[in-house]
Amino acid sequence: MKTRPKIYNYARVSTTKQLQGVGLETQQQRSVLEELSEEYNLPIDDENFVDHGLSAYHGKHKEGALGLVLSRIETGEIPAGSILVVFSLDRLSRETVNVAMEQLLSIINRGVRVYTHIDDKMFDAKSQNLTADLIVSLITMQRANEESETKSKRIVAAAKLALKRWHETGQPQGALGRTPFWIEQNTNTLNINAEGVKKAIEMRIAGY
Repeated sequence: MKTRPKIYNYARVSTTKQLQGVGLETQQQRSVLEELSEEYNLPIDDENFVDHGLSAYHGKHKEGALGLVLSRIETGEIPAGSILVVFSLDRLSRETVNVAMEQLLSIINRGVRVYTHIDDKMFDAKSQNLTADLIVSLITMQRANEESETKSKRIVAAAKLALKRWHETGQPQGALGRTPFWIEQNTNTLNINAEGVKKAIEMRIAGY
């Protein structure tokens, strides 16, 4: 039995702040799904594909829900004629342009359209405007990659500086992350929780 084309929803949430705000985006995206369903006479797939905290810059999200989507497109489980809905192209990838473009082309060349509702754009291999759309997507992908690269460099630089200050002063540094609950932040010494943690580790090693 041939699988009927549907509308599929994919979202990627990279930070806790985004996760807290994903409800509104999901509601907005739901209305978009319903509008597309009516316009193209396609049912909405019941499954929501969401990646939490998986980097699109390093391609880690392809080990999660996006990887599942790509696999199903390749096998035809998500058939030609379907529409994959994302908030924007950078939800699909923030990798280098050649990698991001190859991924987008691998989707649409199998007949699955990609719709980005931030700019109301449909990427369709059969579109007469495909060349212009791909040129726009190249610019979008380049900007997304550069933003992620800049952010990555800033985080590394801040961590190195915080580590240097920690060695010099012995004081906790926010850029190095949250202090574990078994360490006293002010003194960098083990606190009352440490014994419980040690016991839990011993139990885990013993097979519990």
